[in-house]
Formats: sequence, structure tokens, C-alpha cells
Amino acid sequence: MPLIVDMKPPEYTLARIEAFVLEAVKKTDLIAIIDSGKWPSIANDSRIQNIDAHLPHIAFHLNPETPEPPRDVLGKTRMVEIPDSSDALHRMAALQASYPGMIVSVRVDLDARGVARAIELADSGAEVIHVVADVNGDEIGAPRPRFIKDMIREIHKALIKGGKRDEVTLIAGSGIALPEHMAKALLCGADLVSTYLPFMIALECRLCQSCEPGCACPARIERIGFEYGTGRIRNLIAAWHLQLIELMGAMGMREARRLRGDVGRAMFFEELEEEIFGTIFGSRKKA
Repeated sequence: MPLIVDMKPPEYTLARIEAFVLEAVKKTDLIAIIDSGKWPSIANDSRIQNIDAHLPHIAFHLNPETPEPPRDVLGKTRMVEIPDSSDALHRMAALQASYPGMIVSVRVDLDARGVARAIELADSGAEVIHVVADVNGDEIGAPRPRFIKDMIREIHKALIKGGKRDEVTLIAGSGIALPEHMAKALLCGADLVSTYLPFMIALECRLCQSCEPGCACPARIERIGFEYGTGRIRNLIAAWHLQLIELMGAMGMREARRLRGDVGRAMFFEELEEEIFGTIFGSRKKA
């Protein structure tokens, strides 16, 4: 399934569900991105049995502010992620040289420079780019933000124009709350998507704005049993998988990879509005 479990947003600190997520992705053969700073606590979590069996399903986000996991741990993973920086390509090359065969993803925030930066990285040789909008799927820090679908389409079309599309894997994150959003992101040009909040909601998290240490969790997530929490996340993943299959069946497709960039199978509000009302009221004015 074209889905990766992303890192937990920093504003939600109380819902410590990494153990549930890791067990669920292991049993569903997906990958979860985990901040490298959480490795010691994950390795010592008594709920996770045989941590080595989970490592192929972990993609460590190598936060420069925290120590990297040991070399023997990184060597057992299939993928790592690094934040975008001026030396991101050099760091990517160094990791690939140290760990042959490892996939290295560069995480790019979709702010005012995000789209251009993603295209620049692709042109410079980055093989996997993870573009991330804000928690609502909007452009970060913009007064009139674009939605993530428009930014994915711009990156996708630029890569096609530059002859780089088949050389780059594009992961799109944020704003993905439902399985149909996953299909729409693929139609806009992403290869796969990342998300996290739906898994918190599956555990009845209320996404409180006061999710801070010292505050009581109204959903009492800390009291959820391991098997129950893992099962809820697995059930959600399975439901998304079945709904994606249903959507592809309606399109007459058998592979999710064939959805990538096939915008002819999508209907966009702006285009429908222009087609239906444009001849009567004229085009919408851009602010």
C-alpha cells in the first residue's frame, strides 16, 4: 500500500503510541518514520518484543540535534530520512556510502521555497523526496497558502518537464486524513503518502490543543492495552487498504502505481467551477 506512517507532530506530546505503531507496521509490512532521538526509549520499551524484527519497518529521521542510533541498528533498516539543509545531498551520499542499498529520503517543508527546493533536489540527484505541508495540508507560513494538491502537481509536472520523474520517488505528507485523500494525492503526482493523525484518532485521541506534559489526557491513551492499541491501528490500515482497492476497482485499475499523475481520472473543483459557471459569471478573480 502506498502509505508511510509519519512522525508524530511535535504539538502532541502526551499520546505516546510509538509501540502501537511499530507493532502495527510490522504486521502490515509498512514503514514508520521515527525520530532518531526516540531510539533509546523504543529499544527499552518492554512492550516491543524482538526489536530487531521491527527495524526493517523503521525509517529513522536523523535529527541533527540528537545522536544517531548505533551503526548496527541503522544497518538493519531499509530507509532513513534526513531534514533538508544546505549539505543534504552530501549527507545523503555519505549515508549511502556507509550503508550500501539504504534508501535516503530528504524531508522538505512546503513553505514559500518548498516546491522550488524539491525540484532543485531532484535535479541534483536526490532519489527520494518527502514534501510536508502543515497539519491542515496548507503551504507553511504563507498568508494565502496553496493546498498540498496544487504543490504536488507543480512538482510532478516540473519533474516530467525535466525528464526526472521516473528517477525520483515523491512522498507527500500532511492533509491526508481519509483513504480517498491518499488516492487523490497519487492522482496529483505523488508516489506514496505519509500521515499520522488518523492513527491517533483511531485510538480516540481528541487532538487537544493543550496536549502538554503535566496535563491529563481526556482520552486516557496512556491506559490503552498494547494488543488493543495495536489492533485499532491495524484495523485502520486494513480499512484504508480495502477502500483504496475499491477506488481502484471503480477506475478499472489493478495497481496503485498506475494512479500516479493520472489527473484525467480526477475532477478538480476549480476546473469544474470554471467549466460550469465561467461562461455565465466569468473567471474567478485571483486575490
